[in-house]
Amino acid sequence: MNSPVQLVNLSSLAPAQAGWACSTCTFINKPTRPGCEMCSSDRPQGYIVPEEYKPDETEKRRLQGEQDSLQQYNKVINHRECLRQVVNCCEDPEVSCPYRDEIYACNSKLQEREIRALVSQDEYNRFLERGLVVAESRSQNSYHCRTADCKGWCIYEDSVNEFTCPICFAQNCLICKAIHDGMNCRQYQDDLRIRAQNDSAARQTTDMLKTLVQTGDAMYCPACQIIVQKKDGCDWIRCTMCQTEICWGPGDTTGGCQCNINGKKCDPRCQNCH
Repeated sequence: MNSPVQLVNLSSLAPAQAGWACSTCTFINKPTRPGCEMCSSDRPQGYIVPEEYKPDETEKRRLQGEQDSLQQYNKVINHRECLRQVVNCCEDPEVSCPYRDEIYACNSKLQEREIRALVSQDEYNRFLERGLVVAESRSQNSYHCRTADCKGWCIYEDSVNEFTCPICFAQNCLICKAIHDGMNCRQYQDDLRIRAQNDSAARQTTDMLKTLVQTGDAMYCPACQIIVQKKDGCDWIRCTMCQTEICWGPGDTTGGCQCNINGKKCDPRCQNCH
């Protein structure tokens, strides 16, 4: 008598693989993974790692790395606020790393992109403004606009006598170091002398110009007698009023630059640069 044969599904006897199935790509991930190893999809919100599950060595290293990364992130959050305060309080255009301990002192400088990422837009704009103030103070040929409270300034060349402020658009005279719209240099200086009798500010400006002449930082044009100042560079200057060419230095009464005529210099201090 033949007995019926019962088929057994061997696959049903295999132990179920521990982990969670990705809803996007169906990959079975290890229980402790926060996201799919294949497609990076999030782990199901309701999934709980079994209490009896023991991670292998690979998972232990990954979990330790995640814990270290979290600690580093918390350090970055604390250090970020510290660095932000350093940037906001720094008066120099370059911000040094503040890290110091008993063994090591960092001498690196924060890069501009790092500063921009640390602070707000308003704080970053104030940082740039402080850098411009330092750059102006360190530039020998800098000139600040004479309009009250204006932040405009420039670095001028020796051949330039006027500066149009890009902020307030005022026309600054680099010879008189003033704004005198509607007047040439001679008219301005004459008006200054008249107003100096009753105007304390005008008197201070007049005294300042006289002091510049006395110290040799300014001189009278030998032709029209307005006060001219040499800004930089060559000893040759041209009067902005009468266009007389002058070699810088007291004693030039020739009415024009006549260097090396008949082998004679116009002034002992002339450097023959024109």
